[in-house]
Amino acid sequence: MSIKNITNKYLNEMRDEENPEFLFQMTHTKLLLQIANKRLDPVLSAKKELVNRGLDKNGKWIGHEEARKYWKI
Repeated sequence: MSIKNITNKYLNEMRDEENPEFLFQMTHTKLLLQIANKRLDPVLSAKKELVNRGLDKNGKWIGHEEARKYWKI
């Protein structure tokens, strides 16, 4: 089985909310255009959301202040 087939099989077995293929499905076109035109950094946005949730890189709760330091936001 090729890597592509293994990857596709894995993605097909994932829950939709965990599948990266659907990451931007519900994202407004204006935001997608900002990302595509490099006016919005999706990595920075993800880090800010992780700070808002108080999580580290493993998804462990460390609190908002610690997450802010951890992600350097």
